[in-house]
Amino acid sequence: MSPISAPSKRKPSRKRRTNKHVKADPSYRHVFDSAVIGLAIVDLDGTVRAVNKALCEMFGYSSDELVGRSFPVAMGLEGSPAAKIHLQLIAQEIDGFRTEIEYVRKDGVIVHALSTASLERDSAGRPTHFLSQIVDITSLRRAEEALRKSEQRLRLAFESTAIGFAVASTDGRITEVNRSFCEMVGYTEAELLNMRYADITHAEDLALIEPALERLHAVGTALQEKRFIRKDGLRIWASVGLGLARDGTGQPAYVLAQITDITARKEAEESAARRAIELEQSNSDLRQFVYLASHDLQQPLRGVASYGRLLSDRYGDALDARAARWISYITEGVDRMQRLIDDLFTLAGVGTDVKGFQPLSVDATVQLCWDTLVVANATVDANLTTTALPVIEGDAQQIELLFQNLLGNAIKYRRRDIPLEVSIAAERSASPLGPIWEFAVRDNGIGFDTAYRDQIFEIFRRLHSGAEYEGTGIGLALCRKIVERHGGRIWADSTVGKGSTFTFSLNEHRPN
Repeated sequence: MSPISAPSKRKPSRKRRTNKHVKADPSYRHVFDSAVIGLAIVDLDGTVRAVNKALCEMFGYSSDELVGRSFPVAMGLEGSPAAKIHLQLIAQEIDGFRTEIEYVRKDGVIVHALSTASLERDSAGRPTHFLSQIVDITSLRRAEEALRKSEQRLRLAFESTAIGFAVASTDGRITEVNRSFCEMVGYTEAELLNMRYADITHAEDLALIEPALERLHAVGTALQEKRFIRKDGLRIWASVGLGLARDGTGQPAYVLAQITDITARKEAEESAARRAIELEQSNSDLRQFVYLASHDLQQPLRGVASYGRLLSDRYGDALDARAARWISYITEGVDRMQRLIDDLFTLAGVGTDVKGFQPLSVDATVQLCWDTLVVANATVDANLTTTALPVIEGDAQQIELLFQNLLGNAIKYRRRDIPLEVSIAAERSASPLGPIWEFAVRDNGIGFDTAYRDQIFEIFRRLHSGAEYEGTGIGLALCRKIVERHGGRIWADSTVGKGSTFTFSLNEHRPN
C-alpha cells in the first residue's frame, strides 16, 4: 500500500503544501523526515511532491525551493546523461534504476550520489508516484580519488626510481619488481616473476636469508649486504632493506625489498684492503731493509770515522793543509751518512698502528721541543709564542718528532738580520670523523718559493745545498708521514724573505 496520498487536484498554498502531501500518519512522517538518506516523492508527471530534511541538507535547498518543481530541473540534471534516465522513469519506460549520479548543489558544488528510484503502485497495480532515495557518496569518491592518485604516485615512484624494488611472498616467491631491479640483475620482469628470491642470491649468501626473516618477523625491518648473481653470471653486491607488511589480522602478507647496487663501493673497499695489505708488506720490507742497511752500513762507517780520526790525531802535524781538509771531508761525509741512515730508520718506523696512541698535551710537547732546541742553539735570538694548545690522542714520540722538525726548520732557515719570531696556534673544528685540531706554525724566516710547496714534503727534496744548510732532506717527509698516520694532512704557505707557515690537522681522538 502506498504511503502517499493521491495528489490534490487543487494546488494548495505554499504555506500548507507540506502538510497535504503526506498522509497524516505520525509514524510514517517521522520516519520520512528523520531518515539519514535523502528521500523524495515525485508525482507521475515528474513534479516533486515531498522531500525530507536529509535531502534538503544534502543539496542546500529548502523544502519550499524543491517541492512543486520538476525533479530533473530541481536537481540540476538538465542536459546530463542522468536526465535521460529520469525522463524514462517519468515516461514509465522503466520501473526504476540504481546508479551513481552527479547532482548539482544550490551553491554549484557537485555531489556524487548513489541514486535509487522506483515506480510505486497502489493495491490495484496502478502507478501512483515515484520514490527516489539518494545517498551522498562524495566523501567516498574523494577518498577513492585521493587513494587512486596516491597509488599512482607510488606506482610512478616504484617504476621510475633508480633504486631496485621487489615484492616477495612470505615463502620467497617474487611477485612484483620494478624496472631498475630488472636492469640490476639482467632478467626481464616475466622471468623474475617465475623465480624465488633465493634463485638469484649468491650461494655463499643463502645463509643470510633465514636470519633476515627472523628479524623481519621480530621487528618488521631488516638491513643486510649481500650478493646477487645476474643472468649473465656476474656477481653484484647490494644493500638490501627489507620491510614486512601485514594483513588486517596482523598476519605476515608480503615482504618489500629495497635494493641498492653497491658493487662499485665493495670493489673499491676490496681494492683498498688489498692495497693496505700490499702497503703493509711493503712497509715491513722497507723497515727490514732499513734496519739491515743501518746495521750493515753503520759498522764500516764507524770504521772509516775511527781511522779518519786516528789519521788526523797521529799524523795531523805532518800533513799539509790540503790533506787535513780532505780528512775533514771524510769525517763530515761519514757523519752525514750516519745521520741519513738514522733518519731513514726513523721514517721507516712510522707505521699505521694506532695501538700506541695515548692522550698527550701538545702544549707540554711543544715546550719540551723548544727548550731542547734553544739549548742546542744558545746563540740564536729566538722567541716562541703559542695560543692554548689542546690535549689529543696520539703517539707521543712521533708528535714530538713532528714539532721538533718544524721548530728546528724555523731556527735553521731564520733570517740573520732580525730576531726569530715563531708562533703556534690551534683551532678546533668538526668533521664527519669527529673533532679535529688545525695547527699553524708560523715564522719570520727566509721563506721559500711557493712553486715548491708540494715538493718540499718529498723525501730527499731540498731547496738549498748542504753547504748552505745542513740536513738530509727527510725531515718534512717525516712530518707528512706522522701527520697522515694521525689521520690528518699537512701543507705550507710562504713568502720569500718574509717567512713560512706550516699548517697541519690532527684528529682529537685516535682514528678508527
